[in-house]
Amino acid sequence: MKQVKLICIIKAKPGMSREEFERRWLDKHTQFGASWKNVKSYRVLLPDPDVHAFKKEGIMFDGIGEMIWDSKEEMEADMTSERGVAGFADAAEFMDCFIDMYCVEHIIK
Repeated sequence: MKQVKLICIIKAKPGMSREEFERRWLDKHTQFGASWKNVKSYRVLLPDPDVHAFKKEGIMFDGIGEMIWDSKEEMEADMTSERGVAGFADAAEFMDCFIDMYCVEHIIK
């Protein structure tokens, strides 16, 4: 059985402040994924504006979601469940751009 990791790079809906986006994601949306039966880990990574301040182009995305399952089948079961479908509908209300990559992790160090 091969573990699956989803990395999702996300942009907020236009007009939404960084604070609104972060609160919406952390306070409401995470309840969907955290309640999925098979998900082993769910992390939200938010950019640190102070660290990004030196970059001319600024912050290109508003956050990264990371979820881990023990198998593709468990991931698919969660995503097609009632809570999974509701979670995707909720995401569409405040997330504008999703770049998803389903990965097999290789830890180097």
